[in-house]
Amino acid sequence: MSESRQGLILINTGPGKGKTTAAMGTALRAVGNEAQQERYLTKLLRGEEIWSQLFSEPGAGSDVASLATTATRDGDEWLINGQKVWTSGAQYSDIGEIITRTSPDKPKHKGLSMFLVDMHAPGVEVRPLRQMTGGASFNEVFFEDVRVPDTHRLGDVDEGWTVALTTLMNERASIGGGGAGSGGSATGTGRLIEMAQRLGMADDPIIRQKIAALGSDKSCIQTVYRLGYQFIKE
Repeated sequence: MSESRQGLILINTGPGKGKTTAAMGTALRAVGNEAQQERYLTKLLRGEEIWSQLFSEPGAGSDVASLATTATRDGDEWLINGQKVWTSGAQYSDIGEIITRTSPDKPKHKGLSMFLVDMHAPGVEVRPLRQMTGGASFNEVFFEDVRVPDTHRLGDVDEGWTVALTTLMNERASIGGGGAGSGGSATGTGRLIEMAQRLGMADDPIIRQKIAALGSDKSCIQTVYRLGYQFIKE
């Protein structure tokens, strides 16, 4: 195993550093079937397989639900085409949790599906984004006719937004208490604003009022989740 890969495993699983890994593991426990949990969960949490989160896109901005990456059904498989960006550690990843559009005729939050994609599969191309420091922590990831078995679908078809919410909310679970070394409520409020932006709800007056009134209080997180869940069910 390369030193860079070992380092990334430590980042993903070390004390206080595993928020994204833990969030994806929690989503897998919440919506994954028994076969998926048996296949992936232990290796993910032990760091034997590295996962990455494939949500952000160049044209989507902070609104994850406006994504353009598609997954088209082909028998017992899906063909994924599109581009993701700002993916941390994609060059080392084995599995990607990718949100795609499966029903373009439905409202943007209701036509999405989540998949677990093999990052070494034919058609997957990772391009590092070189930073001014010379490092390349983030990446663009391109998908061209990448075949994913339907057994690798996480959750129901067109219910990927619910899975995305589960992942994002668990990633931000430490916000309410500010998190270790977070710097208090000011930092917590900033993270709440960031979360609302990622969910495409930053302009919702109720959410804005809650953030202003409650700061890093956990009830604000619960409100964001509840309203987001109600929105996709309406």
